[in-house]
Amino acid sequence: MKKILITAWYLIFTLPLMTQNLWGGLEQGHYDIEFQTIMTYDLSQPALTEQHDLSKAQRLGRAMQINIWYPAENKEQKEKLSLNDYLLLEGKAIDFELSGEAQRQKAKQFFFRYVPKYQPYFDSLFLLNLPMRAIRNARPANGKFPCILLMHQDAPQVCVTAEYLASHGFVVVNYPVLGSFSVDFDFQETTGLETEVRDMEFAVSELKKLSFADFENIGLIGISYGAMSVMAYQLRNPAVKAVISLDGGITDSWGF
Repeated sequence: MKKILITAWYLIFTLPLMTQNLWGGLEQGHYDIEFQTIMTYDLSQPALTEQHDLSKAQRLGRAMQINIWYPAENKEQKEKLSLNDYLLLEGKAIDFELSGEAQRQKAKQFFFRYVPKYQPYFDSLFLLNLPMRAIRNARPANGKFPCILLMHQDAPQVCVTAEYLASHGFVVVNYPVLGSFSVDFDFQETTGLETEVRDMEFAVSELKKLSFADFENIGLIGISYGAMSVMAYQLRNPAVKAVISLDGGITDSWGF
């Protein structure tokens, strides 16, 4: 009975407090945060074997879902995103036309593709529908803003960091982690490193279409294997002004 009462107290009082805001104690900057996704194809790279319509994909190239957070003008009417919006993006990592339940099931598979036994947690997380701070349909703030490439995690894992940085005056770019020829990342081969660098270069080429992105001032944040990728990108691109490694695998045995 005591255990039941404690569980009930947790569900009624503690859990709502914990889930009100994934930002925790982080303070939002001066700007509202706009989020958009660009679904496109890199014609210079081959299609992934799992792309839904492979015959079409072979003509279009590598599917690229480029997620962008950027400073927006403050406005009263705001359609804020939830974590579910970021989770569902996983279902369109390479199949852009999926929707509804098919998209959700694909998102679950993609999100836990390396640890399929944890897929049931996706449904539990989805039920919480945790609120985020990014909004839709807002105008970019005036000016040009330096760009940050936030690498080697997908949108659900980096959304808090991305939103926070955008609120402080940065354009933040991220895309799903994909392998060279399939969705599974080939981290034990140099092809994976080269592919990730090419994906970053392609993402930056898309940034050049945005009037508010200062692509002459780029910062890189690499997580895990991404730390090696951002260093490789920096060696080739003089516009990079800063590199940050988070739990980077630069000196791991496979890193050499």
